[in-house]
Amino acid sequence: MPGPPGPPQQQSAGAKQKQALFGVSSNEAGWQAAIHTVVHRLGRHFGFQAFNLDPRSESKDPVYVPATIFLVTDHLYHLLVKNYMRRDKAEGTDEDRWMRAVYRLHATIFQGYRDWCRHVDLPERISELTMEKLREGGEVVEWEYLLEELALWFLLYSEGANLRHVPETLWFLYWCMRNSHEKQMQITVPPPTDQRSAAFIARSPDLAKDLMKLRIHLRNKYQKQIVQWRLEQGARPDGEMRSIQELATIHKGAKAAIQASGLIDSGRSRDINMVAEMVAYGDSGAFLDKIVTPIFAFLAIEVDKKGTNKVEIGCRYTYDDVNESLCVPDVVHKTLGRLGVQWDKRTRAMRVPRDLYSNLVAIGNVSISVTNGTEGSAPGPARVEYDVKSARDWWSKFVFGKTFVERRSLLTLYRTFYRVWAFLILEFHFMAVMVWGWDATTSGNYYPLCSVALDHALLSLLEQFAGAWTQRSLFKGQKILGNPFWRRYARGLLDWIVINAVLYLAMAAQITNFFSFPLFYYVCIGYSGLVVLHAVITTRDGYCVSISNEMAAVLRRWRRDPRSSCGTGWSPFIWLLERIGASSARPVGLEYLAPYHMKTGWGNFFSNLIFWVCVLAAKFAFDWFALMKPLETPVRALWHNGWLAPKTNGGGLFQTSPTAADGDFLLVIVRCLPSFIVMFNDTQVFYLIVMAVFGSLKGIVQLNLGSISTFQEVVINFHKAPKRWWEACTSQKGKENLYNAIDRLATGSGTVARRGGSEYAMPGVHVNQDTLNALNMKRALDRNRLSHTERVMQHAQEMVKESKQKKALSYFEDNRVAMWLVFSDVWNAIVEELRAIDLISNTERDNLVFVHLDIDSSIEIIDGMRPFMMPVFFYGGQISKALESPSLNAAQQVALTEIRSLMVWLLIQLNILRKDQAEHFLKFEPLQRPKSIEHRASRTSGVGAILALLKQLQSLTSKASDEAMLSNRFNAAMGVRGCILKLLGVLKKEAEAVVATHTRAPRSQADTNAGRQMHHRAQELLQELGELMDAPHSMLKSEDNWRAFIGEEAPLEVLHAETPDSPSKRCILKVIKQVEKMLQTSAKMAQPRGEEAQRVLSVFAASLKNPTLEKPPSIEEMLSWNTLTPHYAEDVIYALNAASVAKHFGMDPASAAGMGDLMRENEDGVSVMQWLRSAYDQDWKNLLERLKPKMGGLDPRYITDADFDVGGPLHHMQMELLLWASYRGQLLSRTVRGMMAYEKAIRLLAHLECPQPPGMSDVKYLSLVDDVCRSKFTYVVASQVYAQNRYSSSPQGRWLARGVDILLHQYPSLRVAFIDSFSSVHGTQQYSVLIRGQVGTPASDPEGTQELYRVRLPKNSETGHGVVLGEGKPENQNAAVIFCFGEVVQAIDMNQDNYLAEALKMRNLVNEFNPPRYDEDAAARARAIAQRKRTTNGRELPLAVDNKRGGLTEYVRVGNDALERPWPYMGDKPVALVGFREWIFSQDSGALAGFAASTEFTFGSIVQRVMTWPGSVRFHYGHPDLWNKLFIMTRGGVSKATRAFHISEDVFAGYNHTQRSGKVKFKEYISVGKGRDMGFDSINSFESKVSGGNGEQVMSRDVHRLATQFDFFRL
Repeated sequence: MPGPPGPPQQQSAGAKQKQALFGVSSNEAGWQAAIHTVVHRLGRHFGFQAFNLDPRSESKDPVYVPATIFLVTDHLYHLLVKNYMRRDKAEGTDEDRWMRAVYRLHATIFQGYRDWCRHVDLPERISELTMEKLREGGEVVEWEYLLEELALWFLLYSEGANLRHVPETLWFLYWCMRNSHEKQMQITVPPPTDQRSAAFIARSPDLAKDLMKLRIHLRNKYQKQIVQWRLEQGARPDGEMRSIQELATIHKGAKAAIQASGLIDSGRSRDINMVAEMVAYGDSGAFLDKIVTPIFAFLAIEVDKKGTNKVEIGCRYTYDDVNESLCVPDVVHKTLGRLGVQWDKRTRAMRVPRDLYSNLVAIGNVSISVTNGTEGSAPGPARVEYDVKSARDWWSKFVFGKTFVERRSLLTLYRTFYRVWAFLILEFHFMAVMVWGWDATTSGNYYPLCSVALDHALLSLLEQFAGAWTQRSLFKGQKILGNPFWRRYARGLLDWIVINAVLYLAMAAQITNFFSFPLFYYVCIGYSGLVVLHAVITTRDGYCVSISNEMAAVLRRWRRDPRSSCGTGWSPFIWLLERIGASSARPVGLEYLAPYHMKTGWGNFFSNLIFWVCVLAAKFAFDWFALMKPLETPVRALWHNGWLAPKTNGGGLFQTSPTAADGDFLLVIVRCLPSFIVMFNDTQVFYLIVMAVFGSLKGIVQLNLGSISTFQEVVINFHKAPKRWWEACTSQKGKENLYNAIDRLATGSGTVARRGGSEYAMPGVHVNQDTLNALNMKRALDRNRLSHTERVMQHAQEMVKESKQKKALSYFEDNRVAMWLVFSDVWNAIVEELRAIDLISNTERDNLVFVHLDIDSSIEIIDGMRPFMMPVFFYGGQISKALESPSLNAAQQVALTEIRSLMVWLLIQLNILRKDQAEHFLKFEPLQRPKSIEHRASRTSGVGAILALLKQLQSLTSKASDEAMLSNRFNAAMGVRGCILKLLGVLKKEAEAVVATHTRAPRSQADTNAGRQMHHRAQELLQELGELMDAPHSMLKSEDNWRAFIGEEAPLEVLHAETPDSPSKRCILKVIKQVEKMLQTSAKMAQPRGEEAQRVLSVFAASLKNPTLEKPPSIEEMLSWNTLTPHYAEDVIYALNAASVAKHFGMDPASAAGMGDLMRENEDGVSVMQWLRSAYDQDWKNLLERLKPKMGGLDPRYITDADFDVGGPLHHMQMELLLWASYRGQLLSRTVRGMMAYEKAIRLLAHLECPQPPGMSDVKYLSLVDDVCRSKFTYVVASQVYAQNRYSSSPQGRWLARGVDILLHQYPSLRVAFIDSFSSVHGTQQYSVLIRGQVGTPASDPEGTQELYRVRLPKNSETGHGVVLGEGKPENQNAAVIFCFGEVVQAIDMNQDNYLAEALKMRNLVNEFNPPRYDEDAAARARAIAQRKRTTNGRELPLAVDNKRGGLTEYVRVGNDALERPWPYMGDKPVALVGFREWIFSQDSGALAGFAASTEFTFGSIVQRVMTWPGSVRFHYGHPDLWNKLFIMTRGGVSKATRAFHISEDVFAGYNHTQRSGKVKFKEYISVGKGRDMGFDSINSFESKVSGGNGEQVMSRDVHRLATQFDFFRL
């Protein structure tokens, strides 16, 4: 056994620990083992699953797959070690970072738990299990104590199955388990010197190494022996709970049996203990069977069975009812009381039974009498067994009830949107008074005006009646928790009956002159004033409150707080406030868990106010002038003509009272009714108009949308793109890493100053040759995996080693070089992806990419030269425009400067110019405009001379296989001289034109006059030209001199084909080819022909201008995220020929009759492949061009899809064709390809921002990059019926599964989750399984996938739906979400798309959740806050410090001496959801598809933009929103799932988290693709679903609570 570990290495107080690359911990294996130790300890004692047998392997070689315990270990390891620790940049040791990570994650997860405990009046921990009490018994490591709580919650969450939809129910179960004293004392925090302690194992490398792998290995290796030993020791079957004493006895006996067997060497005591533990505990599952299954069984009846049978939603329980039942304090207390918890009503002290968890398990125990089978024999001893139905009935009878009755009634609509209805009715009423009663009002008769107050009171009474009516029981015996009628609505009805009675009695008293003064008028004025005053004082920034209920809640909270002086004496006042609050239209706080605000901020509130003032002003103007005013005369005529009754005398309308027989009022009603209906509906019209104006103005003015909308605008702005990328998409840490890498090229004395704007200025580069020579910078790197930035750094390091440091560092004198290098790699990667999916051709790719030059000691470097050349498309047509235009724009200036620099460098590299001569060429500034027509013609001829020179140089590169070829090469070499002379002649004319224009020379060297400087440089250039052209020794002077220059071993020989390859030759050839393209390619030829490629590039360039695109964090500091895609039976990859697929799977081709494929023709004689080839003609040509090297000489013009079928000449490339076709449909493969661009983006950013450090091996560096990619992003496809398809008897099902297998092998980091149903003699058992592709195996291999986790699910004995109790999509998401380990989860549908250009901005998007920075400055602030908050008695700070009002957690303790805000902080609008735009890629599939795409585009841009700001009413609409997973996993998840009710499952999640104070953002600098419906039937089906979903929404509790609690304008 290893000895006890030594103390952790500590640093001095002022020292700062040097962080490893990507912030990797130095003890990752130790922390992983510590997590697993704690999780395993809790999981075993509470009966969570450790392993599950793959049932399909049982018949051959049984395989036990890790289950919940291992899943939770990896989940916590991913969060704590891979993310929280890496983000921590504060000073301290690795153990300090680990400890802070545990505290922070605990604070984040348990915010919801603390709120729930406050709400139901429970302590978070019983006194016997607090840290203070435990420390009385010995040393306790607090981070291990907190890790236990985290582990228990994650175990509950991961094995809770459908209970994840009811988060507060999980908190109730957690409270019972955590406060079960007897259980906890067996597992809670052993002393740090105990070998069972996580702290001990974390510091013991021998114990920590491969701890999880060892357990998995032992379980599978000794599986048969474990079964035998369990039988020998009498262990109970899995799923049964065992007492602690029984477990100890079995463990001891199993250990002795293992040692006696000799299978495990006696020296391997740890292995023996592990196997003995497996014998004692088994694979368990007791928690699932005893706790989860009874509640699941109740849900199976209410949600699944009754929902399937179309039982009305108000007559059955929903997930929300189950959850909110355990949010009612009385219900929670009574439930705990039935479990043995006792309260002292006077002191409010609590006494919890020693084994509360066992009491919870025992609710299903029943006694069964056992007889010997003989008639009349006495019964034997009773046997206690667990009965799920008994436990289910216990929960049904004593705990769960209806907390909200969803009733289909117009009264439900009226009650929910009471303020809107009242506003519209009162508007009509008031305008009617102004039109027909104004005469009476001006004459002193205020009855018409006061009738508006009577109307409001009557409407309020009707609202209370609607509440009472809709919330009554729908059938006899229905349990409605809280007795809402008698405790609320009856009181509200009574209140408003009294108010109405007072108003009408006052009116009667005034009419009868009972009082001598106008009492009725005063009462109405007072009533109206109180209504307005109440509206003002109850309105907050985004929400409204009930003053009485708020005050009562505060007093209740004070009464519960032991530190408060508020005692039981306040109870009558609390009762009075609650009695007054009963008439409030807003829900009472005790009805459900809502301790949060829904504030938006006052700035947003007033912005929304202005928006709605504009809407309502337009509405009022229209209603008055277009609806009401024109009615004045006709209505008076109808009223007074008496067509339906005898005429009456009178004047004004309100002064005439029709008799009982008078029917004119019916005509008046009919005449006014259309206006009334229009008035009720025109708000939406004006809302849309104002929304379009607001949305457009915001997009144009604030977001710069539309500033770059065409590819030509991309060209014009392209030279600005690198700076925009550098500022908006490159992290500050990334910039520092790049500059540090440059600084590391040379260290010591001597500084090479860098030039460039001050915004890019960094410390200089210091040169010390001795240090450089000691470094071994030579690295054999694979060029294919290096970015150009890395290659430049590598080559520069090699040059420095060769004492060429000054030459190498001259590349980096301008700070902007690093900026351009990074952007060039990003741009090239985007373009290469477009080529890989055949959106562009090879020629288009070559025109779009940066051309990179090698850095080598043989290559000359001139002033301003960069190690790359701009893409050809940037120069396309620029030169011709520059020659014709009267002035040059910025792009043209850049193009001309670039071409001049490259030509000068080319002449230097060919030894035609000396470097000192080149400086005069580069410094010379020609005139902006030509002086004359001859001057313009000279410039045009100069361009021709350059082209001729380049062609002659290209001719030198051809092979000289015979004399004729040698002669041609010689003639070309001679022709070079003529071209150069012509070019120099043009330059001479340029210099003479400058001298003629600026005639004065500089007066002195200090003269800075621009004209005189141009004159001076032109004179210098003329002098150098004279030397080049006329000097006797010049090679250009005569042909004889030139022949000597082009002879053997002359400089031009480097271009010959026979010359060995070298960096110099490669660079010269690249420059020749690139400059020729620059001059010859027109603007139209340079741009891609495909609209999609143009759209991708233009959107990317435009997004860099978006001002909301803020600087991202570094790679290791960014939040991790998962993309989750639910998939059912939709197509994965197109099949080429269904009959061939059936034969491949050994089936009859006739069985594939109903299976779609690419070759099958429809009734019009057109196949899918034919349509794709015609719709994507250019893409098809690009595909054939890409595959041409593998075609074996076949002519692409005559290739058909049949050539790719079985037996065809191109069958070996069939998958290329299938993927090409699938990427152009709405298939899962397209979605996977697009979403996996996120991983590619992270990998690229990691290479660019974190170059390989000196001395680090390639293997180590690449492994770190792979690790950071895995830690930041994982894509999970929830393919629900994958297992069913894999063993299907139909070729279509098998092909769907095969498509998933292909994707798994194509993307090794892809994960697929599915629900595996296995039927046996014991019934059908379901598992939630996660798999990945086996590297190195073909997709057709049955063993080609590897199971990572297999979690057993509860059995559904009511229906055949299994765990899919509710709506299919949210239940599928719920089953797979436990495999999403990231801090953010993205909801993506299976028919979406994405590109690398958008994926590169995902790091910016996840930062919109506002994660805090954990650096030394933040640590100092946290210590200062702790110092202020520390109590005078010196006691340790609590883990959570509430704000002064006692409502929310304001600070959490991190370590022993720091307090910081929890994240997300509930007191400041925590971001729960971030949405962004989509583009519709199916819009070209027909007129209907275009219509659907247009509506979707409008909703996804202007509508959601305004709904977010200023409306603050954007919710969740499914794809492609991002959720803060750590926020939502404790608050209900990404969707709601009640069958036949939560049809629009996504939007309910948005409602839910908005009620829980979650903020929603919407960003437009990033987007993903989406396919929409393309046919009439599918569009109609979608609209029907949306309409039906809206109908269910308006009667839901979520909409009711939002509609009654939002402020009026947000509503």
